[in-house]
Amino acid sequence: MSFSEKAQSDKDCHSEVTDSDHAGDMSTDHTLYSIDFNVVMKEIGSFGKYQIVLVLLAYWIPIPCGINQVASVFLSPIPDHRCIR
Repeated sequence: MSFSEKAQSDKDCHSEVTDSDHAGDMSTDHTLYSIDFNVVMKEIGSFGKYQIVLVLLAYWIPIPCGINQVASVFLSPIPDHRCIR
């Protein structure tokens, strides 16, 4: 794909929205771009093997640490005590 074809395809997926609310004041005219989510998802692809590996690596430490913190609630012995009246 040549540079001009890539520029044209980028132009197709962006739509210009002009900010006309501030046209009367001293500021410059701002141009905002909205990007079509479906076009972006088609370009980058869907949830695949790489994303699964990233999620597993990201939660490699926090999940066992969380289990360790919660385990004390269920595994600690009940102390012997008497209520004094």
